[in-house]
Amino acid sequence: MRWLATFVALLIAISSVSAAEVHIFVDKESVNLGDQIRFQVYFEVNRSADIAVVGDGGDGALLCHVDEGEDLYEKCGEEWVFRIPEDWQEGTYRLKVVIDDTEPEEHSEEFKVVKPKIKEFELKNLVYQSRTELEVLVESANPASLKLRLYGNNVDLYYEETADYEEESNVYSAKFDLNLREVYERTRDIADAVKPGKYILDLKLEYGGKVWDSRRVTVSVVKPEVAVSAPEKVKVGEPVVVSIDTNRVGDTEYDGILVVLEGNNFLLYKKAYLDENGKAKVQFETAGLREGKYAIYVRDTSKTSTLSISDLAKNYYDLPPDNSFSRIIQAEDDVLVKKELWIVGNGKESVKVILQPSKAEIFNGTTMSFKVLLNQSVELSSFEFVIFVSGNSVKIESVTLPDGFRLLDKTLYPDYLKISAYTTNKTKTGFLAEVKVAAQSPGESRLLIKNAGVYNGLGEFVDVTTSQADVVVKESRKEGNTANVSITLKENATGAENVTNNSVTATTPPAKASQQTPAPATPPVSMNVGEIDFTKVFMFTAGFLATYSAGRIMMRKLSARGGKR
Repeated sequence: MRWLATFVALLIAISSVSAAEVHIFVDKESVNLGDQIRFQVYFEVNRSADIAVVGDGGDGALLCHVDEGEDLYEKCGEEWVFRIPEDWQEGTYRLKVVIDDTEPEEHSEEFKVVKPKIKEFELKNLVYQSRTELEVLVESANPASLKLRLYGNNVDLYYEETADYEEESNVYSAKFDLNLREVYERTRDIADAVKPGKYILDLKLEYGGKVWDSRRVTVSVVKPEVAVSAPEKVKVGEPVVVSIDTNRVGDTEYDGILVVLEGNNFLLYKKAYLDENGKAKVQFETAGLREGKYAIYVRDTSKTSTLSISDLAKNYYDLPPDNSFSRIIQAEDDVLVKKELWIVGNGKESVKVILQPSKAEIFNGTTMSFKVLLNQSVELSSFEFVIFVSGNSVKIESVTLPDGFRLLDKTLYPDYLKISAYTTNKTKTGFLAEVKVAAQSPGESRLLIKNAGVYNGLGEFVDVTTSQADVVVKESRKEGNTANVSITLKENATGAENVTNNSVTATTPPAKASQQTPAPATPPVSMNVGEIDFTKVFMFTAGFLATYSAGRIMMRKLSARGGKR
């Protein structure tokens, strides 16, 4: 039984060692390079022991070695305040206590060592006279300082923020308010504004009086962009909603955009307020407004005008930015967009503006005329319309107005025609214009009527709908110097009396666009060269020359006789 007593004694001895309590305290879960961290260790074991800081990458330091029989506190003290060297690698470290025995016994506590760095920031293009928020994420065990500099083109801006909002473990954020308008606001002189162009942005991360990380990028300050969408026609009583889309993303509550609804002896303006996506909507009520043509003006002022908002909106809402007066009121940097709008009545007189023929097939190199008609005769005082050409097969060459109408406005391009005309005769008619197009390449094109407006003899707006015409251009084919044109009439249109055949012959080559249709060319004289009698021609010529010579001789003789007398 002696061996059993020895085994029990050994088991008790081993149990007493392994059961020894070791207490390790680390005052931080993470620490930056160059920062201090405090350790405390407590144990009562009569054996040698080592206390060390050990990193996964191989960096570390021995804090204390205790021999068997030595007191831990007397040898090493009650705690250690240890400064992490700046040249250590970042990563996971452990405060390790190793007690020597037949099998070394290890106890440890983990902590992280962090190298301060700029983790993330994204800066898209800055917009002229904008105010943008720039968020920067920093990886650090503690809040750190960020310094930003934007410079170039005689501009030098400084910003400083502290990354102190903890997004997650060891990640802090800072937000910079990049207000480009503050440069202009110092002097209120547009010459001092941050102009569109290229700039340098320097971003530095400082911690403990040392720069740990930096970034340098090129930043573009771009011109403002404004896109506007609005209905082309609304009924009286329905709201007019103007949708605005800009590149001022992030410039929340920017209020430098004016929206003006202008009509005959009517003007109403509002401000647009952008959301975080650079978009806004403005609504105008139309109840009580007269029917007719209105215009919507959207003006991004960049908040640099020398005029008040009301003065600018009431008196200079349509002033082109390139006008010389714009420089005087500091509006040359404005962006101006115009949209036209028709406000129509409910259930009142209406007409349809159509193109005749509605379908046509012509050959390349020929021309053809389309009539712009109303589906019923109306006593007119004025009208206007726009024709767009989609496709490259045909181009607009000229336009002719009916007798008695005078031009107010005319714009003619190969793919665009705008006509505005009036009359003082208050003529009742359904014929508005004749448009000549030329076929320039095989394929298909479409003529679309847009923004049409018709006013009756009392000057009242007539509700209008529009239509289109399709044209197919085929390869040229010579058939006795003519080209067959197939046309289709789909609508009953007043004024279309002379467009009744299902096919016509086109012989006129394409000509340059003009306001009036050119006069018909003189028909060529038909002659058969084989029918000419050259003998008769010769005899006639010889007789003429003989007679002429005899006459000359007689004149000389008569002159000589008279001289002798």
